[in-house]
Amino acid sequence: MNHPDHVPLAAPWPGYRRLWAALLVLVAVWVTAEASRFFAIATTDDASVIWPPLGIALAASLSLGRGIIPVYALLIGFWFRQRGYELDVCLVMALEQGGALLAATEVCRRRVPEPLLSTLGGSLRFYFQVVVLALLPFAALAAWAYSRMGFFAELGYINIWIFHWLSEAMGVALFAPPALYLLDWLRVPRRSAPNPVDGLFWLVFAALLAAVLTTGFLGHFNYARGLAYLFFPLLIAGALGGRVLTALVMLPLAVICTVLSVYFGTWQTNQAAWNALGEALAFSAVLGIITQLVVASTVERTRLIEYLREANHRDQLTGERNRRGLIHYIENNPDPDSGYVAATLCLRNFAHSRELLPDVLVDECENWIVQRTRSRLRIGYPDLELARVDNGVYALVIPAGHPERVRVDLADLINDLKGRTFGAEQGQYQVEPTMGALPFRHGESVADVLTATFHMAREAMNTPGQPLHFGRDYQELLESSREDLRQLETFKRALNEDGFLLFGQEIRPLDAQAGRSKMEFLVRMQGRDGEAISPGAFMPVASRFGYMADMDRWVIRNAFARVAERPDLLDHVAQFSINLSGATLSDPQALEQIRLARESSGLAARHFCFEVTETEQVEDWDRALTVLHGIQELGFAVSLDDFGTGLASFDYLNRFDFDYVKIDGSFVRSLDTDTRNREVVEAVVLVARRRGIQTIAEFVENDAVVAELDQLHVDYVQGFGIHRPQPVTEISGPP
Repeated sequence: MNHPDHVPLAAPWPGYRRLWAALLVLVAVWVTAEASRFFAIATTDDASVIWPPLGIALAASLSLGRGIIPVYALLIGFWFRQRGYELDVCLVMALEQGGALLAATEVCRRRVPEPLLSTLGGSLRFYFQVVVLALLPFAALAAWAYSRMGFFAELGYINIWIFHWLSEAMGVALFAPPALYLLDWLRVPRRSAPNPVDGLFWLVFAALLAAVLTTGFLGHFNYARGLAYLFFPLLIAGALGGRVLTALVMLPLAVICTVLSVYFGTWQTNQAAWNALGEALAFSAVLGIITQLVVASTVERTRLIEYLREANHRDQLTGERNRRGLIHYIENNPDPDSGYVAATLCLRNFAHSRELLPDVLVDECENWIVQRTRSRLRIGYPDLELARVDNGVYALVIPAGHPERVRVDLADLINDLKGRTFGAEQGQYQVEPTMGALPFRHGESVADVLTATFHMAREAMNTPGQPLHFGRDYQELLESSREDLRQLETFKRALNEDGFLLFGQEIRPLDAQAGRSKMEFLVRMQGRDGEAISPGAFMPVASRFGYMADMDRWVIRNAFARVAERPDLLDHVAQFSINLSGATLSDPQALEQIRLARESSGLAARHFCFEVTETEQVEDWDRALTVLHGIQELGFAVSLDDFGTGLASFDYLNRFDFDYVKIDGSFVRSLDTDTRNREVVEAVVLVARRRGIQTIAEFVENDAVVAELDQLHVDYVQGFGIHRPQPVTEISGPP
């Protein structure tokens, strides 16, 4: 669109500009009052068929305030006085014009949306409630005064009333909207590059004006009326094309031109001339109403589109920008004089708290974070841009030429936010923020910088004592992020296309009398060339992006299915182990999925064991214990993997009665050469035996370690020294 954007009427006027605008309005009122004499109908006294001053004054009172009303009334009284009218006539006209302007202003402010012609419904209210209801009573007062003073006596009271009202009505309807838009433009001028289409528009309009006036003045008023119909497509095209101000300014010019061409073309010589003038006025009314309604429809449609676009760039909870809106704003409103600092603030464990706490409390927390952040940084950084980009994730862009100062202020912000507690009967959440921040300059990718700061904030979560990571080379972070996304897409494709393989690794008993071996199911991804890709290449990405539960579901479903397809495996494998991630233990549906998988396979639960990794992050241990108890109640065994690597190892044994513990390989691998590791393994075996738990040593790589484990009375061993993992489909006998 090539028209000045509308400025809301609530926007303040600069003092000097308000004064100049008021003076300009008064000059326009005087000039249009003088000009109206040129299209006045000669009766006993002159009366204009269009009275623009009242429309201009209405726009001024809406934009500049009601103080313009008494000034306008005095100016009109003075104008009538200098035209030679008696003092009583001047007083009546001043009172009538002032009263009509006050009534129209109040009705507009209370009943008509701002600005005029901004909606179809508002436009209809403007016509009926302002142009008709507000003006008619004062026109009756003026007509009564005219009759009492003997003016227009040959017309009669009703005709005087109707004619006076029509004159004011056309002046208000035609001149108030363009004057209001022009005043809004004067309030905050917008500069835009010249558009050739606008120039062509005005050129065609000027040519049409000249043609209508020329034919009219030459006495061919019928041709003038015919040419005037060409104003229709021109003005409608302008309105539909978004040239609102252009169409509104052209409209009164087109109407005046049409009326003048017919009026002067007929020279008021006969009845046909009056008919022609009446037709011209009727044409003008239709042209004005249709053009203005199209303008209103266009403005309403444009506002709706802008609202939807703005809503697409806003966060509904806080009212701040979202990520898309923040990026769009920074890219389209550059600050060339200084650089920026971008930052992402993350709340630790917020996703888990959203599940526990009421929505009202969670929303209160998020709104508090936004408000507190703004209040802390508003004084030092008035141009701060803030966005809520996800649950518990917020982005900031600060125009700043001194990044070190910003770093200090961001660190203070973190300390200010930290520790605030939001609680309810269901639980509580204590704010623990982390942040990543990077300086950047205009021209660099805002999206890339925000992505890098997000990864820095996530890294800060895993760095105790360093909640703020500031100022790294983000290109490395971005490349790492892109590689993660590529790996994630590969993982998701494998998940959707069943592109994983099940491998098995023997868990051998050290006591020959213990019976058959066990087997742990391991998962591999199938590469493009059919190679088996190690879980170290895809599991970290699956964990980071929240796909571990999906991976577990695939393993559970396929593990039961493969054993059901190969009943011969049960001849030499006593039990199959399946790993469960922390995400699955936190999933309330996990137990039901396990039960359905077993039932569909028709296998006994005693043939399976589920392994829980001690180092796996479990967000809700109460829920995890519920899942583990449910697994045991279904008849499955439960094993604690990687035992000994965490500070809470023995606490886990107090929480749950495990069937097995797997001694972490970091203690087993060098057992034959490191006496300290031997002491740890010995202690684990002792505790496990006293609790009736069997032990499994993993990462066993040679016979010397096997001998040491046998002396320590470990029950089972597992590792490359015992059996290298192989596809389940290739296992045909005892491993």
